[in-house]
Amino acid sequence: MRKAMPRITESADELQRCMKSDLDPKKRQRLHALYLAASGQARHRQEIAALLGVHRHSVAAWFRAYAEGGLGHALRYQRPLPPRHQRITAAALAALQAKLQDPHGFASYHQIRAW
Repeated sequence: MRKAMPRITESADELQRCMKSDLDPKKRQRLHALYLAASGQARHRQEIAALLGVHRHSVAAWFRAYAEGGLGHALRYQRPLPPRHQRITAAALAALQAKLQDPHGFASYHQIRAW
């Protein structure tokens, strides 16, 4: 059974203007999904997903965000940050910083790496 589409309060023309003026490709894609629904070009999430080349769950998440908080909420997303791997322990970093303060510490980057 299909879930009901959210009621879109913005007009198709307004969504199209926003879509054309926004520089962020992810926001444009979300606006495009809303535009397709508001203009009646697609009636179901699966149709919108096929037209945009994304998974239907992505479209469902965008519409859920729109239903919860409107257009501003639907356009928000957080870019995933790459994982940060600590390559040096805190004690080794403190020792390295102390050694770097010494005027006779290291002559080259190769010496730092070997240390």
